[in-house]
Amino acid sequence: MQDEGRRVSSAIGEKLLQGWTLMADACPKCVYTPLVRNRKGELFCVACDAYLKKESPDADNKDDEARRTEKAVQERKELSTGERTEEAGSILVQKEAIK
Repeated sequence: MQDEGRRVSSAIGEKLLQGWTLMADACPKCVYTPLVRNRKGELFCVACDAYLKKESPDADNKDDEARRTEKAVQERKELSTGERTEEAGSILVQKEAIK
C-alpha cells in the first residue's frame, strides 16, 4: 500500500513538472487520488491511469447558466427588499438591512 502511495505521488510530481495543474477534486473512481489537469483542460487520474470523461459538453455551461440566473434573482431580491446578502462558499449569509 505504501508503494502504491509513492507511485501515485511520483506520478503526480512528474505531471506537475510537465506543466499540469493539481486540482482540489479527487478521482470519483478511486476516491482518494487528486486529479491533475493538462493545458487542454482534460482531467486525469494517475492512480487509474485514465482521463475522466466529461458528462456532456453542455453540462458545465448549464451549471454556469444556473449560477448566473440564481445570482441575478438574488440581486433583484436585494434591490427590491433593501437587504444585502453576502456569499460565503455555497452558503448565503443574511446581513442586516441596508438603510
